[in-house]
Amino acid sequence: MAPEDRHQLLQVGLDDFLYVDRDDLCVVDFINHSCEPNCGFTTATTLVAMQEIPAGETITFDYAMSDANSFIEFSCRCGTSTCRGRMTGEDWRIPQLQRRYAGWFAPHVDALIRAHHDS
Repeated sequence: MAPEDRHQLLQVGLDDFLYVDRDDLCVVDFINHSCEPNCGFTTATTLVAMQEIPAGETITFDYAMSDANSFIEFSCRCGTSTCRGRMTGEDWRIPQLQRRYAGWFAPHVDALIRAHHDS
């Protein structure tokens, strides 16, 4: 997989990724990362609003909610007051994020968090 294709991945399981071909993308397929997201997960592929989203506001989720793979890493420039500056596949381990996003993690990441706390 080419590095530029990784921007179109959604991790849906510990070893599974959903890949959207660039030719199949349309305007509604571009959902951005934010360190202060307005959406979270109810299933591996269902993203829902965590709060009221005003018309015209960008739909966002924190990639830490679904990505737990080491190759997911980039500089973050979301500009929020809580911006981490760097997004990695290990961010789900951050206790503050686990508390902030409790109930909004994709199931495979939620399972990792539970296993991590049980060990």
